[in-house]
Amino acid sequence: MPAKQKTGVVVSDKMDKSIVVEVTRNKMHSLYKKVIRVRKRFMAHDESNTAHIGDYVRIEESRPLSKRKSWTLAEIIRVAPGQGLAVKHTATAVASEKEAELNLSAPMETTETGGTGVSPVAAADTGDDARATIESAAETEEQAQP
Repeated sequence: MPAKQKTGVVVSDKMDKSIVVEVTRNKMHSLYKKVIRVRKRFMAHDESNTAHIGDYVRIEESRPLSKRKSWTLAEIIRVAPGQGLAVKHTATAVASEKEAELNLSAPMETTETGGTGVSPVAAADTGDDARATIESAAETEEQAQP
């Protein structure tokens, strides 16, 4: 007899080699005949820790692996949005282009008068302490020049 199978969404992957899958089904109320959405959570074994939160997966029944875990991950049907490799590489490329456009990766060159060497964009991104340090360095520089 083939194993029972269910499909659902991974709601937790914080355990090692285990996931929690929420299976949703529609059920008709016996008295009022209204369709009700019923949710149930199953713990499933994920040997290689491949499933992540938001993935749509198929689990199948297996022998009891622990007190609450008697299902195993059969396959990942659909990866959650933002979790695929192509999306991660695209996001990295866009960040790199923005850095290149703003020239945040390299500090600003010092001027002839002996500037601080900190780019204005980097100074704007830092906290008040860094701004105070930059302003005090600029004041010291002005006092040094007669």
